[in-house]
Amino acid sequence: MNSEKFSGNCYLFFPCYYSTYKKIGVSTAQINDFTNDYLVSFTKYFSLEVNVQLHQNTQRVYLNTINILYLDGQEHQDKKTIPVDVFMTFHKKTKLSVITLAIFNAEIPISNLLDRISQNNIEIEFENKYITLDTYLKNYGITKLNSGKVCLSAHTEIDDNIFPYYFANETYNSSVMFAKLKHEKFGKNVFSNIAQYDSSDLYVGKKSILRIDKRDYSVDKKGRIESDIIFLFIMEILIFKEASLERTNQKIVNYISNNKYISISELNKVSMEFSRTMPFWDINVFNYITAQNLANDIQKAFLIEDKYNVYLKNQKFLQHKLNLKQSIEQEKENSLLFYIAIILFSFEIYNVCKDFISSKPLSLSLATFIFILLLIYKSRKNKSIENVDE
Repeated sequence: MNSEKFSGNCYLFFPCYYSTYKKIGVSTAQINDFTNDYLVSFTKYFSLEVNVQLHQNTQRVYLNTINILYLDGQEHQDKKTIPVDVFMTFHKKTKLSVITLAIFNAEIPISNLLDRISQNNIEIEFENKYITLDTYLKNYGITKLNSGKVCLSAHTEIDDNIFPYYFANETYNSSVMFAKLKHEKFGKNVFSNIAQYDSSDLYVGKKSILRIDKRDYSVDKKGRIESDIIFLFIMEILIFKEASLERTNQKIVNYISNNKYISISELNKVSMEFSRTMPFWDINVFNYITAQNLANDIQKAFLIEDKYNVYLKNQKFLQHKLNLKQSIEQEKENSLLFYIAIILFSFEIYNVCKDFISSKPLSLSLATFIFILLLIYKSRKNKSIENVDE
């Protein structure tokens, strides 16, 4: 097999949310020209391409430069790392965020890194040890929601034999796999070129996007970053949408699987939390038709609509669980009122028949006896309902 050759920029996107975002001693001295250009250009195009309501409540910051693991012993090679710039874009009203790991001018066998995306096992070198990205982000008060997506912006065409591995997210020429991916499943002919302009080719899979930039940036490499961002702002919006679904869905699934019943106030809190994400779902979120068309194509490939449908089904089931709880509570209240009514009725019977009953304790015993019989009957009925529920 040919050796893998990738030359270009790589961006890893992760849907997240933060409880209390904390900075942990980030030095501005670490910001280099590429990092600064990324921040400035992204902020510029985001404000031009996205509606005012959204971009005014969104902030983008540089967190740090870290070393990310892309080769390890699983492929019978020494561990190798590459520096990546970590950016955070956060929406103040929802506390959703997108964490982006950017590798500028990468010259590595990138499929090894994509394989780690599939494993949901991104590791970094931190304080002379290897930790997961999830653990690292918790230092900032950030929670990662899933394994993420990747966008590759290549300088040249990708070899047809290597192309499938960028969309299967597997290591090319793996030492643990003794077979090749089929071209009819992951080859170039399977994926349509969805680019809106003739300056690039764009192929989209479930987790990966490959962009072949046809412009010549041999002199001005920073110009390639600005070219990427004209597309990457769409990715960021879609990852925000995915974050909104993942966070809400995880909470709903937890409520469904928990034996304890959810309250109306808890359900309302979850619904209100998701409703605050509506700016990301606005049909007019993008100012230009070309951006919206491209977003529609990518969203379909990322199966975001399917995730939304799963959210609706889970929410419906949770509502059903709440309705059952309310019915059971109502039945308990009715039973209590029923017992009170029976006791009062018993004493009323006594008042009517007291001439026939010579002893007062006898009348109290009669009421108690009736109450106990009803209690036993109700207890057996409740056990019957619980057995059906189990």
